[in-house]
Amino acid sequence: HERDYAVVYLTSGHLFVESKDGNVSVLLERGQVTSRLAGVEHNVKNPNDFEFIFVELELKRASAT
Repeated sequence: HERDYAVVYLTSGHLFVESKDGNVSVLLERGQVTSRLAGVEHNVKNPNDFEFIFVELELKRASAT
């Protein structure tokens, strides 16, 4: 990710996150919000037998005038 971002989960369930630091299964709840700083490298997989829906919001900074 090139920018800081937040994720709003619209589905409850597990996601499997692969990263340089290791792999982890995360239980997420509908309505939960998480955030990460720019530069995070990871791969997210959906192990559920249903579609997992979320909205990812990339945070942009105002430009100097």
